[in-house]
Amino acid sequence: LICILCALVLAVGGRFFPNLNPLANPYVSEMQNFGDGRTYTSVYGLRVYERGTASPVAQQSNLDAQLKSQETGLQDRISFRPETAEQLALAMGGERAVAPAWAVWLNRAFWWSWLLFLFNLIPAYPLDGGQMLQCLVWSRTNYRRGVVVAAYSGFGVSVIFLIVSIAANEALFMGLALFMLYSSSMKLYQLDTEDGPFGYDFSAGYTSLEKDNEPAPRPKKVGWFTRWRQARRARKIQRESDERQHDEERMDQLLEKIGLNGKDSLTEEERRFLERVSARKRNMS
Repeated sequence: LICILCALVLAVGGRFFPNLNPLANPYVSEMQNFGDGRTYTSVYGLRVYERGTASPVAQQSNLDAQLKSQETGLQDRISFRPETAEQLALAMGGERAVAPAWAVWLNRAFWWSWLLFLFNLIPAYPLDGGQMLQCLVWSRTNYRRGVVVAAYSGFGVSVIFLIVSIAANEALFMGLALFMLYSSSMKLYQLDTEDGPFGYDFSAGYTSLEKDNEPAPRPKKVGWFTRWRQARRARKIQRESDERQHDEERMDQLLEKIGLNGKDSLTEEERRFLERVSARKRNMS
């Protein structure tokens, strides 16, 4: 809701489109203006255009390439001191695209809420994505399976975050990975504690073993792929049964023909049919 509200105010009040890159630098706070086609920044950013146009100055691409080679971590834009940015813009002979302060702060509020929203969708405990994954699996199987699947999904995400932290030299990802790893481990530990070593829930004492009138467990939901496989297998079994019945009926007819006219009365195709059915019966026996 915060993202939607900020985006609406930016679009109506200044014709700005908020930055959807969750790895953007919030100090620079870049945002696109769909009115004049320029990319605006805060006073800590540097976007220089030809006066009165949406065409960047010639030095802008060279400056971007030079800054890109100096960047570290995952942020996509290095911030400038405001006085330094002003001097560079004058040296380039263009005009800076600086957004008003209210738009910059709204864009930062949008970016922060957007980042938290996407981060919470990661399927790992204790994030909302992990809880949603647990509920999804729980609805199709049982509570224990939902916790186990979500916990091991958290382990996998933790490993990915550890790799990213080493590759990108970001200590934040290392801390998040350890946090997710700890939360997933504690969830599995709590599951074993609640269920007990023998799979019973001892939270209510040993009286939980005396509940004889408990309702029957809810049957598991069968997915569409499983239903399709079961229907396909049923059709195959029915087809094979019909073929065997047809072979049996023809076998009886051919045996009756042999009894009346002898084996020499059979055609070549009928002989092959008798040999095939006889071989199949021998294999089944």
